[in-house]
Amino acid sequence: MTAIPILYLAIGRSHPGGYFDAPVGFDQIVQNPSVWQTSIYIMLSIAMFNYFGLSVTRYLSATSRATIDTCRTLFIWMTSLALSWETFSWIQVIGFVILVYGTFVYNRVITLPF
Repeated sequence: MTAIPILYLAIGRSHPGGYFDAPVGFDQIVQNPSVWQTSIYIMLSIAMFNYFGLSVTRYLSATSRATIDTCRTLFIWMTSLALSWETFSWIQVIGFVILVYGTFVYNRVITLPF
């Protein structure tokens, strides 16, 4: 949040309506209900995810939390598919499998033979 006023003063004032024009950006957020409603939903989902993540870490382990955290990626992808924000791609499935495998190797759930 501290970068917003700095970038506005450094770049935004000289490029009105650009990426760093903070007053225009905040006005667009307030004037567009779908943007601010989605922002509120995202904030609530992140807050719930962090709360439940801390609960899992307290009662189980950080390894369990890291494994569950990889499932968040799957949930977000499935949601974006259901909302037609993106189309199905096998490359994303392969990427998710690699992500899960890497998490398992890092947390020593799977041990490599070498």
